Amino acid sequence: MEARMCLKLANDDLAKSGSVTNYNDSWKVWVNTSVVNVNGTNYGCKLMVQVHKFYNEGTLAQTTNDVLIWLGNGKPPKLITADYRPRLFPPGF
Repeated sequence: MEARMCLKLANDDLAKSGSVTNYNDSWKVWVNTSVVNVNGTNYGCKLMVQVHKFYNEGTLAQTTNDVLIWLGNGKPPKLITADYRPRLFPPGF
């Protein structure tokens, strides 16, 4: 939820001023124009965010058509739908 909020604020900044602002040290947002392939479909990225709560496990990307994609370190990209809820505890806990 925090990462989604960060991307929303950054998207608003980008639309208003053409750049993004990092408001605190807990998260880092940047413009990214890479293309990510998920299950055979290419998605053009617009913004990416890394939040300290991710514990360096990956990055959340927002595409040009506002789809969210989780880019996990060493794992295939995953679409994050509006109804997605992360696990409370990691596997094996």
